[in-house]
Amino acid sequence: MSNNAGNGDTGLAALLAKGRVRPATLVVFVAAGHGVALVPQSVQSLRLDGVTDVPLAETETIDLVLARRVERSSPAAQQVASVIEQCVHG
Repeated sequence: MSNNAGNGDTGLAALLAKGRVRPATLVVFVAAGHGVALVPQSVQSLRLDGVTDVPLAETETIDLVLARRVERSSPAAQQVASVIEQCVHG
């Protein structure tokens, strides 16, 4: 976790996360009274005290693009790209 940045007149502060933060971890912070989180719907199954699930009024889809270096790609990056391509193309 890194810095807190003010958010206008809302009285909220943005907690900016660096690195890998699991959605379940964010919901635990919410349950502890440390703010709000935008997480996938699947996290609702945790059902933690003090956490209220509020669905977005409108949902939107976006296209994702896989970008990687072709010439200097590590074996790990190649494996991740392969898994993603298999998921997309079957």
